[in-house]
Parts: sequence; structure tokens; C-alpha cells
Amino acid sequence: MPDKTVGGGTAAFLMSALTCFICISATSDAALAANGVIPIPRPKPAVAGAGNQTVSQIPNDRGEQGSPTQTKPAGAASTSCYRALRAVVPSARREASFRNATGCGMPDPVVVDVVAARGSAVALSAKPMLSCKFARKFATWISDVVAPLARQHMGAPLVGIHVGPGYDCRTRNRAKGAKLSEHSFGTAIDLMSFTLANKTKVSIGKTTSANARRFLKAVRATACGYFTTVLGPGSNAAHDTHYHVDIGKHGRSGHYRICE
Repeated sequence: MPDKTVGGGTAAFLMSALTCFICISATSDAALAANGVIPIPRPKPAVAGAGNQTVSQIPNDRGEQGSPTQTKPAGAASTSCYRALRAVVPSARREASFRNATGCGMPDPVVVDVVAARGSAVALSAKPMLSCKFARKFATWISDVVAPLARQHMGAPLVGIHVGPGYDCRTRNRAKGAKLSEHSFGTAIDLMSFTLANKTKVSIGKTTSANARRFLKAVRATACGYFTTVLGPGSNAAHDTHYHVDIGKHGRSGHYRICE
């Protein structure tokens, strides 16, 4: 039969060795502390995948120099927005997030070229770069409201809109010392004219026909339900020939709207 004392002796020996090691370690730390030296804990092992993020120059195709920014994967909210936008703008293109030294930029830029309206495709002249959130709201308004209004008042499908670039790093009305415009964050756009399938062009601030005036009035009125700022002819001299729409926050609550 095997000797039962062998296992017990081995266990006792291991326990004794462990106790001795702990005692030596504690004594060493105590001695270091007594001499004014604080023991430094061992560094934690590196976590796999950590430190792989790189600081890079964010590209900006509007000719500006972006500031160094930490690159990060697209967030769930941004991805969800882009997916929803593609339902209205199938060819929408995502761009890299950027922020320049002035403070202009956006975390979720997209380039919008053609809005899929009901029964027609509406081309945007400047292929504006916009924040995804704003682009989705703007494209939905064009598809669900502006295009049907064109058919109702003008009797022809809407096929094109002459718009500005959307993103534009500048102050409000380009006034020196003024606050940054919503254009600086891709949350605003200017509309100058509408083109119909029958080649008719409806220019804002220059239209004379009764049908065209009714169409533009309806476009402007419905914009106030989608955007927090709507400016046009009559608002001020800077907006005599175009509509400006944005989703800037007004007031502490953010519920105040400017519709002029």
C-alpha cells in the first residue's frame, strides 16, 4: 500500500515554502520602506489591441488644413444615420470626420448628389458636403415635400436644384468677428433655384409667374416645419436671392425657430 505520509509531508513542505516566501517578500518591502524607498508595483501586462489608434491628418476636400484628430471607428448612431440616408440618397458617400483649428468640421460628413424623389431623381448642383443628420432631414424634405409641390404647382417633375456647397467654414453672413455659421458644421444649405423636367427654371427672388410664386411660398412654408432656421427674400439683403435652411439651436431649450 502507498505511504499516506508522503502526500501529507509534501503538502506541509509546500505550505512552509510559501509561507517563507511571503515572509521574505514582506520583510524586503518593509526594509525598503524603512529606508525611504517605496516599492514600485510591476507594470500591468499590455492589453491586446491597445495603443493601435493613430493620430492622423483628417482629409478635407474643401481645401482646408484639418487639425490632428484621433481616428476612431464610426459610431453606431452615425452608421444608422448613413444607412437611413441611403434610402433617400442611394449614392451618398461617407467622408472622414474632421475638425480644423478654427472649429469648423463635423464628425459624420457625407456628400449628397442625387435625391431619389417619388417618380424622379433630383440632382443637387454642387454635390454638397453635409452632416449626415442634416443631410437626411434635407433629402427627406426634398423627396417627400418639395418634389410633390413642384408637380402640384408647376405641373412637371422636379429634376434639379441649384444649391451651395453646404459645408463652408465661415462666419454668419461672412461678417468679420461674427459667430461661426451653421455652414461651418455642415448643418445648413442654400437653395438658389429649381429646375423642372420641362426645362422650366424657378429662381428664388426672380420669379414672376403666379404658379411659381405659389410654389416658392409653399416650399418656404414647409421648410419651417423641417428646419430651425429658414431665411429668404425679405429676411435681409444677404438672402434676397436664395433660401437658407439650417438646424442650428436657438435659445436654451432649442425649440425656438427663426422662420422669415
